[in-house]
Amino acid sequence: MGTLQVDECVEPVTIVFAERDHVGRIYHQNSPGLKLGWSADDELYGVGLAGAAQFCTALSSEARTRAGEPLVTEPVRRGEGEFPLNLTGTPGEADNREPDAEAAPESDERKRKAEEKRLAGNDMFRANDFMQAALQYTEALGQIPDDCKILANRAQCWLKVGDHEKALEDACRCTEVDPTYPKGWFRKGMSLHAMKRYPEAIPALLEAEKLEPSNKQIPEAIKMAQLMARKQASEKR
Repeated sequence: MGTLQVDECVEPVTIVFAERDHVGRIYHQNSPGLKLGWSADDELYGVGLAGAAQFCTALSSEARTRAGEPLVTEPVRRGEGEFPLNLTGTPGEADNREPDAEAAPESDERKRKAEEKRLAGNDMFRANDFMQAALQYTEALGQIPDDCKILANRAQCWLKVGDHEKALEDACRCTEVDPTYPKGWFRKGMSLHAMKRYPEAIPALLEAEKLEPSNKQIPEAIKMAQLMARKQASEKR
């Protein structure tokens, strides 16, 4: 196996090769307990380092080996497209540059952007600019499509501007993503109520009440839906 990668292993990790010549390149990041060795040599060499920077360990050049340094560890140098430049070239060549910190994982970056847009949407909602709030929530969902809180927030925006179909769509998606989130059920119930689908609104509102019994708005909404459902039924007779 020519290349190995060991990341985020804070516990001891030992890699022993069958022969010295089998040692390839070992990329590692924040793995302070990493040790390397080979069967013909009883000694294990501690090469792991803590921190966000990524390193590459390989066999030393012949000159260094003679000086008693069988392995050398260097910071990973990256070129275009973050491609590691250490992948080729002579192992053990000196590199005195400071190691680069690893880029933030894509998922973390998406969460950060989504949170920025969510907060901007909240500001727009408080300013009663519901269409702009919906736009900000839409951009947030572009980063994290299945965030139930953002879905519930956008559903409320659609309710405010009278787009009940979109409100129901977001609310239903919210309950699918997290059936334990009460606002999803409440928004679903209120969307159905706004569409005069009162018998369907009642079960959704009852589910919201079960999940959030302290919310005083929900019992009032249930009573109104029940009243309107009875009235609607009597008018059909």
